[in-house]
Amino acid sequence: MTIRRGILVGLVASLATVAGIMFWPSPVNTTVPDAVLGDWVTNSPKYPGRMLSVTATDVGFQTAGNMPVHPVLSVQTRPGPNGAERVIIEYQTASGPYTLDMLRNGETIAFTNHTDVVWTRRKGRWPASRLA
Repeated sequence: MTIRRGILVGLVASLATVAGIMFWPSPVNTTVPDAVLGDWVTNSPKYPGRMLSVTATDVGFQTAGNMPVHPVLSVQTRPGPNGAERVIIEYQTASGPYTLDMLRNGETIAFTNHTDVVWTRRKGRWPASRLA
């Protein structure tokens, strides 16, 4: 009986350790890659006067003269198609979390759901929308 009890205790301890490792929350990456920091604009007639601003801590979308900003919750990067880098930024809004999923190809970005619209970083000081 003592050997069986030892085996049972060892088995339970091993299973508890494995379960703890599997279900322990991993740290969330919130580091926005330098390559996507800045103010981004497009020449697309679909988005006149619009701008996306990305800082190390938040994202903002300029529409109709105002720019609400939203804190970054998490960031993922992975290889994208044709040598692009896929950057996925989850951010918080008043109505809940949203995801910004983009492809960075050199000095341009495009959203994965609108790859026909290309955004380029605005020249000069950036993120210009946040500097005094």
